Amino acid sequence: MRVDQTDYPLMRIGEKALTDKMDKIAESCTTLDRYPMSLYKCHVHEIRNEVAARLFDSASATDPILKEQYYLFSWLAVYLLNDQAEKFALVEVSERNSLWNHLNLVIDDLVNRLRLSSRPLPFFGGSFYCTGSFVYAQQGIPVPVSPFYQVSAESHDSTLFWPLLAHEIAHLKLSESIEVAEIRKELTRQNLRNEKYSERLDEALCDIIATLLYGPAYVASFGTKFWQLPDERTDEGYPTNQFRIFVMMKVLEGKHTGSWICPILENTCQINEKEARREKISILTDEMLALGDTLVRNPTDVSDLKVASFSRSISSINDGRLDYLFNTLWSMIYERTMTFDAANEAASCLLERWAKRSESLTQSRS
Repeated sequence: MRVDQTDYPLMRIGEKALTDKMDKIAESCTTLDRYPMSLYKCHVHEIRNEVAARLFDSASATDPILKEQYYLFSWLAVYLLNDQAEKFALVEVSERNSLWNHLNLVIDDLVNRLRLSSRPLPFFGGSFYCTGSFVYAQQGIPVPVSPFYQVSAESHDSTLFWPLLAHEIAHLKLSESIEVAEIRKELTRQNLRNEKYSERLDEALCDIIATLLYGPAYVASFGTKFWQLPDERTDEGYPTNQFRIFVMMKVLEGKHTGSWICPILENTCQINEKEARREKISILTDEMLALGDTLVRNPTDVSDLKVASFSRSISSINDGRLDYLFNTLWSMIYERTMTFDAANEAASCLLERWAKRSESLTQSRS
């Protein structure tokens, strides 16, 4: 089919299919007036208006190439929006999960500390990942929409691995930050122009940011969950695990907050600096560490968690500091003063207590 044949039946059918799909998605969120669910509703309407405008442009264009661009733009935008709708369906299902309020505590903590412009909608999915309005630009169709984010926590994982959410929230921070543009230019200056190097840079930056936010607990979570995985993804958009652990350790050394985990991880993961620096983007290690300090103005400080205090009662951690909670529990696991299962139960109990307290404070304010 030639796009300039505007009377071609398949084009009219396609336009109707797009319009019907948009109407169906919009209809599904008409009652979502409660924050933060209303953020999804706003996103749907923004994309719907953008698609309608591009379909109008397609119908009005006399240049067949321009007509095709508008038409394909509309299809891709609806395709990406449909993916957001599928993720939002998981958000609605996750609301019934007993850990939903616990998960929101962690999300709120990270959003506040990184000063994100929009609060992500969390859900329980098949792995840890993030998505949202930034995916349109990634696919080559920048649309003028408000920031909208969704973040997945692995549904079958222990809450002890939730410090890994800091990495996903860091991706969202990078999507909002103009500072990251300069370090990406440095990749070009170093003749690392392939897109995979930009992706690896982002992954390493997110590891740095996550370590600044949750300290040794993030490193312990990552090392426990991912260290044994092969580096087959290196040819794509991920740095080697050696390099990722290496930059995390650099953060801990600089902040003097992770001395307890350094020798343990060095022994467990057998960190080899020479091997880590074989990663091509390692040439920008210092620049990445500096950018992390710029983006995280209030890094975690658990330096007062002395080894002697690791065995203190979990119930004494009652100030709602999630960095203290996760670091205390992971330190107990690594010091072998608490089993993983016992630490997971302790985390759930304390998160439940804090969630109820947070809910009570919210109700009293309203």
